[in-house]
Amino acid sequence: MKWVRWKFINGSFIVFSLYITPALILNAVFGTYIALDNELTASKAFTIISLFYILQEPIRSLPILITSVLEGYVSLKRIQSFLFSEEIDNSYVKRTK
Repeated sequence: MKWVRWKFINGSFIVFSLYITPALILNAVFGTYIALDNELTASKAFTIISLFYILQEPIRSLPILITSVLEGYVSLKRIQSFLFSEEIDNSYVKRTK
């Protein structure tokens, strides 16, 4: 039961961080831009916001992509191991008629 609770809490934290990260990055970009004594106009702000919203979904799907690639790699290694394994030793097989 402890494992299920830990997995649920960990999953919740990961989902929360995936959805809060773009907003934090956007705030950091605006803060850095203003801290460097640049003038933030409405056109610049809306352009930056629209760019971040366009990039938001690919950034969110990156962990899923990495997980899928790793699962595919593990599957290929298992298939390769199976295909390169030795044949079954017939002395251990008991045939019934």
